[in-house]
Amino acid sequence: MRRQLSVQPAHIGIVQCVALSHDQQYFISGSADTSIIVWNSLDGSAVFPPLQGHKAEIVALDISRDDKILISASKDGEIHFWDLATGQIDGTPLKHSEEIASVKLSPDGLTLASITKTNELILWGVADRAILLGPFAYPGRDCKAIAFSDDGARIATLCGSISGQPMDYLVGLGIILRETGGGNIVLECNIDDEVEGATVYWPKLEFAVEDKYLVIRYALGEAITSRTFDATTGEEYNQGLGSPELTKINRLAAIDSRIIRNGQTILHFPPDLDHMGTITTWESTDNMIIAGTMSGDVYLVSCKKNQGATLAQG
Repeated sequence: MRRQLSVQPAHIGIVQCVALSHDQQYFISGSADTSIIVWNSLDGSAVFPPLQGHKAEIVALDISRDDKILISASKDGEIHFWDLATGQIDGTPLKHSEEIASVKLSPDGLTLASITKTNELILWGVADRAILLGPFAYPGRDCKAIAFSDDGARIATLCGSISGQPMDYLVGLGIILRETGGGNIVLECNIDDEVEGATVYWPKLEFAVEDKYLVIRYALGEAITSRTFDATTGEEYNQGLGSPELTKINRLAAIDSRIIRNGQTILHFPPDLDHMGTITTWESTDNMIIAGTMSGDVYLVSCKKNQGATLAQG
């Protein structure tokens, strides 16, 4: 089953980040036009007028586990807190000196992690907006994503390793795991094979199955790569072997104008999309995926196994 809802136009700029509420009642998009839109998942309508407050393009979003707080980050290093009941800015913004790559709230909502593209990781207290830990530096790294464990005790960072000589280019990926209590590194896992000299798009990082595994996903060329590692030892698992628990791990992804599960295309976006409809960002759960496009449109796709796909447009 496929259903597309035609509603008001979305952004006038490229969609650069998206997020889905944990109750799946709404989804959120952030754009290069500096606006943020909160969408109703049922009918694709805007819950509020576009949220305005940033002076630079939006590059990262996250939502608290209770769906009460939205975090947004812009290219100028500013981080805003939003009350999702009212659509209003909540309190004083935070500020990095460099462009932010990713922001994540801890499961209890008390700590915010932010990391810049120039390798500065900071843990902030949400209540007082003060620095709890950091900044931590990652020399020779190009930081791409961060994730909290479900128990909140650890934070993982996905970084690219940069050559440095004679010019910067990617020579590998690495996962660095720290304790949130003191910032100590408890695991460092280097991945040095297929990404060398390539460009990695849409890097994702998450803990899975009661924090037993770390999962990374990224686009390399025209393919989506998904890799799973033991969160204690760093050992990589073969996707076709090992524990049956690995089958529970989210495998939804998007590339070009396609939705993919386990490497197989399960849905193409409408055929009238031109090159401006190319996917520029996405986030997914085990049964839903949100995709933003170059033209400023946003799609929420329901991809329940063995039940077809439902497509809603914002």
